[in-house]
Amino acid sequence: MCGKHTLSQTNKQRLARESSAGFTLIELSILLIVVGLLASAFFAAQKVEQKRKIIDEKIEHFEYILTALGEFVYRPQDYYREDDAGGGFFGAGGIDCAGL
Repeated sequence: MCGKHTLSQTNKQRLARESSAGFTLIELSILLIVVGLLASAFFAAQKVEQKRKIIDEKIEHFEYILTALGEFVYRPQDYYREDDAGGGFFGAGGIDCAGL
């Protein structure tokens, strides 16, 4: 009986060593799921950041346009001189339509 008992202990020790040798399929599956969730969250955040950057650029361009229009509306004397012969936005003499 003593021999059988030691053989059983040896088998248990060998099985314990073999089972702790690597990762199980379930552990690897859980790891892949977690990595996939983290990657999807990262890519979603990247997409939101890209859209925000595009919107910020459009707002900046729109502010430039508003600034230019404001300058034209509030300081028209710099762009439109009425003391020119013929007056108008096109400078001295305006557009000569007589030759048409």
